[in-house]
Amino acid sequence: MKFHEGSLGIETHEVVLIVIGFILSLLLALPTFGLSIVATVIFWSYYYQIEKNRFEAEIVHQQISDHRKQVQSEVDKLKPLLDYEAYLPQRDSLELQKPLNALNKKIVNLPEKFSEFWSPLSEELKKQLLFLKNYNSDYMHIERERHSDFFNGSAFHDSHPFNEEQITAILTNDYNNLIVAGPGAGKTRVLTSRVAFFAKRKNVTQERILVLAYNKSIAGEVRERLSNRFGLDNVDVCTFHSLGLRILGKSGQIIPRNGVESNGERAVKEIYTQLLNTDREFQSRFQHYFNKWSSKNRMTQDPRHIDEQFKEKELESYIAIDGTAVKSLAERDIANFFLKYGIRYIYETEVDWCDEDESEKKRTYCPDFYLPDFDVYIEHWSVSEDGMTPSFYTAEASENYKITMSWKREQFEKHDKILWETNHTLFVRGQLHEELKIRLSNLGVELEPVSYDNLLDIAGLDTNEKDVVENAIITAVKASKVYGFSPSSLAEKIRDQDARSRQASNDAEFILDLVIPVFRLYEEYLRENKKTDYEDMINKALGVLESLKEESLEKLSIDPYDLIFVDEFQDISYQRLMFLRTLQRINPGSRLFCVGDDWQAIYGFAGSSAQYMIDFDKYFPSPERVDLVQNYRNPTEILDFADDVIQKCKAKLDKDLIPRKIHEKENHISNLVFHRIPTNDEFDFRRKQNDAAIEYIRTLLSNG
Repeated sequence: MKFHEGSLGIETHEVVLIVIGFILSLLLALPTFGLSIVATVIFWSYYYQIEKNRFEAEIVHQQISDHRKQVQSEVDKLKPLLDYEAYLPQRDSLELQKPLNALNKKIVNLPEKFSEFWSPLSEELKKQLLFLKNYNSDYMHIERERHSDFFNGSAFHDSHPFNEEQITAILTNDYNNLIVAGPGAGKTRVLTSRVAFFAKRKNVTQERILVLAYNKSIAGEVRERLSNRFGLDNVDVCTFHSLGLRILGKSGQIIPRNGVESNGERAVKEIYTQLLNTDREFQSRFQHYFNKWSSKNRMTQDPRHIDEQFKEKELESYIAIDGTAVKSLAERDIANFFLKYGIRYIYETEVDWCDEDESEKKRTYCPDFYLPDFDVYIEHWSVSEDGMTPSFYTAEASENYKITMSWKREQFEKHDKILWETNHTLFVRGQLHEELKIRLSNLGVELEPVSYDNLLDIAGLDTNEKDVVENAIITAVKASKVYGFSPSSLAEKIRDQDARSRQASNDAEFILDLVIPVFRLYEEYLRENKKTDYEDMINKALGVLESLKEESLEKLSIDPYDLIFVDEFQDISYQRLMFLRTLQRINPGSRLFCVGDDWQAIYGFAGSSAQYMIDFDKYFPSPERVDLVQNYRNPTEILDFADDVIQKCKAKLDKDLIPRKIHEKENHISNLVFHRIPTNDEFDFRRKQNDAAIEYIRTLLSNG
């Protein structure tokens, strides 16, 4: 017998033997004919079964042989992982597991009676699957030992070791990683140390590491830590806006320094005021909403504490009273001085009278301040009175800064322009204002302070009820740009949406009646003046990135990134989120590392939302999350109180914080004082909070 085309067949000689056997049996055993027939059938049935089993065994053994080769091939694919040199992302691990699981399913479906032959293959596959399952935990353990000097702090951190969660956060390197860091958990240390670990220990090129910060202050802090502690000076640390500007520049959309609209809010307000004064139809619409809102939403702001708001506005970092964004605290004080005395100034206006800078021919020169009424320019130098640059400047940066200073001074002298110079020493000594008063006095200027009411108006703290409508318009324009709308697309969306409630309908009418006209004129203002505001820096850059394919990156000279870090992720806005997702798409294989604390979201006014952090997995699939729960700042009592407050929030990420250990010599907090402050106003809350604290301190002092 033999198998042929999937069935068992009887060969010719076997047929002959059967016939002969049958005839002989018939002739020799006529008396017992029936018995002979039965014996013959039993004999040939037994013979048939033996042959069938033999051929089945041959087929199964052939299958096992084929599977053995397949198993070996899959095992060979995993051999590079045996050195434990890199983290294995979930996606890659699942791809490696798929053929192993499929192969094992085929093997275990082979006949059970042959299990002694195929079970070793199945066991080998299970062993490899277990290897993949445990790979990252084994990798973590090996890396801890391999780089023990890094993690125990002896290499870069003055012997201050990392805790287990911090080490896990540094080593975890999936495609999408979220580090949820509680307050005082050392998130900035973890972020900078992770950058250093991959640059110093994993040989990732510094230029292929991107760190995105929310503002220049945070970016500067990260840059300084990387340089001072790790000697890393070439990591790309920047804000979302500066990266947007760079992308626009490389796409041919070069924006000069004076092409940045640094105070879009003020421009929107001026457009709104112009419409209110000149457009009767707009006036009518405004009056309609003013009457409706003022009757329902009377301002509860207490005029007695407007001064507190003004003082806070006056001391806001890198923002002048009128909202102009500047580059240093000294420049902020200079701008505020001019505002307080009614001196018109223009910040960083481009000049066209200077020579071309030989070291940077495409560069535009924008002195820090220009006083158009006196044709005077002001440069505030980041040097001391004896010409010393800040200590954090490298030798090269210091030399370049001094060369630039010399070139600028030469330009003023050559072109007979007036230059006033101030320096860091004047700022530190609090002498900037006196110096400016002397300079203006020498020009015959008699300084008279602007009235307090006018200053409040400049600072946007006018208590007139029309501000309710005005602020709603300004906020709506900013929010529209944050979400990537143009005036036409916003109007189209509003008209197409269903009015689910009366309030929704009222909001839609407000946007169409007042917001769209202001928004449209603001966009025209930007186009006509060839300016780009902060929102468009990201929106336009996002448009460039979305139009790119992977192979187009080199055409723009945009270097690829292997690692993308985002600090303060809880403060990310929708446009930054989309920008980040697109940036990751055009950097295939890059690893994203986001760190933040949803309990500390503070930039809601700028369009940010902690919800994007809470719903991280909706935007960045299959993320790895690591919680930094060890607090190094606060004891148990404070953390328990903070947790009790936070638990009242519905939208949050749950985390169990571990308080700082109290040393024996420290005093424990015996009790916490709870004081409820009923108010709907932020500044009123701060004042009452301070009053309550002062009163409690007086009580403690009087009680000894």
